[in-house]
This record gives sequence, C-alpha cells and structure tokens, in this order.
Amino acid sequence: MASALGLIALLLTLTGIYGVLSYVVAQRRKELGIRLALGASAGTIVGLVLRHALGLTAIGLAVGGTLAVAVSSIFASSLFMFDTFDSVAYAGAGAMVLGACLVATYVPSRRAAAVQPLEALRSD
Repeated sequence: MASALGLIALLLTLTGIYGVLSYVVAQRRKELGIRLALGASAGTIVGLVLRHALGLTAIGLAVGGTLAVAVSSIFASSLFMFDTFDSVAYAGAGAMVLGACLVATYVPSRRAAAVQPLEALRSD
C-alpha cells in the first residue's frame, strides 16, 4: 500500500514539474527566440531551462525533506519499535525525485531549444 501511494506521489510530482516547465517555456518563448537569434546554441537553451527546473526541484526537496523529518518525529511518539528516521531512505527518495524531475524536464527543454526565432518574434 505504501509503495502504491509513493508511486502515485511520484507521478503527481512528474506531472506537476512537467506542467510548470511547459508553462514557463510557453511564457518565455519570445525571450528564448531572441536568445537563439542572437547566437545562443540549443544546448545553452536546454541548460537554461534545466537550471530553472533544478532550482524549483531544490526548493521542493528542501521543503519536503524538512516536512518529512518533522512528521517522522511526530510519528515516532506513536510508533513503537520502528525507526522513523532512516537517512538512507530519505537520501534515496530525494535522489529518485531529482532524477524523475530531470526526466520530466527533458521534453519542455527540448521544446524550448526548438523555438524558431522568427516565429517567436512574430507571434505578438
């Protein structure tokens, strides 16, 4: 049951990151087109979007990790004979979320790199 809930939470995380990054790329389409027109490479644009995504992921991991440690200390008082703080599990879950967020960021970053400068400038 816990694994199923964890999988659902991971899918919600992937969907959320993908949706937010797709929205950000759509909003910054004109800026990305200008950058490409001025000579930025597709790799630079992908790196720009990935840095933005990693920033959002780091904030989410920091807040989520802090809340998880706080909730585990609350559960520790009611669960006997169970260790509620397992640093390996927390690190593994954080690494899995980070990897999943990088996978979810791939499509919006490739879409950002494929922006045609003339189409982006003429869109408004």
